[in-house]
Amino acid sequence: LTEIIITEGILGKSGATAFLAFEKCQPKAGDVVLVTAAAGAVGNVVGQLAKLRKCIVIGIVGTEQKEKWCKEELAFDHVINYASENFQEALDRVAPKGVDIFFDNVGGDFYHAIVNNHMNTRGRVLICGSIQTYNDINSKYCEWKFFRYQCFSIKFRFFFFIFFNQ
Repeated sequence: LTEIIITEGILGKSGATAFLAFEKCQPKAGDVVLVTAAAGAVGNVVGQLAKLRKCIVIGIVGTEQKEKWCKEELAFDHVINYASENFQEALDRVAPKGVDIFFDNVGGDFYHAIVNNHMNTRGRVLICGSIQTYNDINSKYCEWKFFRYQCFSIKFRFFFFIFFNQ
């Protein structure tokens, strides 16, 4: 039982991924940090790390229960529930000057909307996951094909963290 708790909790894969990947974004106090899948195993840790760095944290979630948890328990500055409101309009409202760090766990529609419409010049994007497109073999999205023009104004970080069971 101890092995499962250690390897699956904040001290395990999820926590290590969040910590090591978020450090690659070089967060500074006052940065606006946007996290998709903010109530997930990695996303909630990234949000808490950003709060510790005195960043403004915005989480995107898909249920009222997750929204409440991120607001009340994790003290995110803003939480957007994409199931109950237009996330782009909500993001315009809570981050009118744009996003400095985008920690993406979802990909697909969210990734493209945020990178194309909400990132600040010299912003940092970390792609940690792309759950929206994992099982969609006919996806209209291939995140990689859009980098040519985006790389001129946004810094992209790719983080690969591989675990092996022995």
